Amino acid sequence: MAELAGAVSLFDASTEDLYALQRPKASYALAVRLLLASIVKPSAEYDAALHDLQRHRSELRKLMIGRQVNMVGGNTEDTLGFLHDDDAQAALLISHELLVNALQAYLIGLDDLYLGNKWVLRKLRRSAPANFPYSAVIELLCPREPVDPETLIARRIEFAQACVGAAITEGWEHASSEEWTGWQGRTDGIRRDRGWLPMRITDAVLLTSAKTQVRLSPRLVRLWVAADGSRSRTDLVQFATALGISADNAEKGINKLFDLGALR
Repeated sequence: MAELAGAVSLFDASTEDLYALQRPKASYALAVRLLLASIVKPSAEYDAALHDLQRHRSELRKLMIGRQVNMVGGNTEDTLGFLHDDDAQAALLISHELLVNALQAYLIGLDDLYLGNKWVLRKLRRSAPANFPYSAVIELLCPREPVDPETLIARRIEFAQACVGAAITEGWEHASSEEWTGWQGRTDGIRRDRGWLPMRITDAVLLTSAKTQVRLSPRLVRLWVAADGSRSRTDLVQFATALGISADNAEKGINKLFDLGALR
């Protein structure tokens, strides 16, 4: 157990080495169980391991967020690939997994580390704030009425982008994803492109697509996620200034995102 606790302290996913985000589930599942378990039989070994894990809980949470986001990225690429191949059924299947993985990232950003996708709805009821659109998630995961597959897939991707944005900004340093308020918007304003996803690692915040990745500030990523169709360019600049970005830098940032194809 001491070896496991020490391994958590070594979390380091840099732009040069993403191994930490690609570790198998079993490599951190035991750590979470140790953190959350009730003590049955005290021991010095258990106490030492638990102490180390508690000291490195923040690193463990970031590792788990990063791993979930890494899976969402793969799911997104697969979903869009199936759509390109006119295989809507496969895209629907993978987009469901995509959304569940993104919801897990959001929940980890709330410091709800309990594992298992089968518990995601129970975790949302337990940990998500009152302003979280739980009923909208149910409709995205299990629609009650027939819906156009491509429309459903698009909505799942967009909601997943918001979940990831919450996890890697508000949920990263202080596990405060409950402060997030931007979920699904309208379709008449500036929108983020569905082929992009933010990712956060120890030395950078990235905006990634299947073809490229760019380094951005957390605030600019927050601005990108805010482009949910409910805001005009003027609205986005105002949103950016509220984040502490100057109007001039906001304009430059928006132009950069349009040039990349990350906004449309």
